[in-house]
Amino acid sequence: EVVVFTASVRQYADRLLDVLDPQGSLFACRLYREHCSPLEGCYTKDLRALGRDLGTTILVENTPLSFCFQPSNAILVPTWT
Repeated sequence: EVVVFTASVRQYADRLLDVLDPQGSLFACRLYREHCSPLEGCYTKDLRALGRDLGTTILVENTPLSFCFQPSNAILVPTWT
């Protein structure tokens, strides 16, 4: 089960994730900004709080501070325009 956790709003993130997974078969769960914690004016994610297998969880982000707790689980992407 692959989980994607992004600090983006759902509308923005789903557009990108739908490009990466057009059939909807790759990502079992998508988490968005409303699932984040604020830190120094940025939305961050601590994947340990999810209680999921970190080996199958990735962060898709355009801001490195967003994944400061688990950088090895992150995919840095350019800002979507």
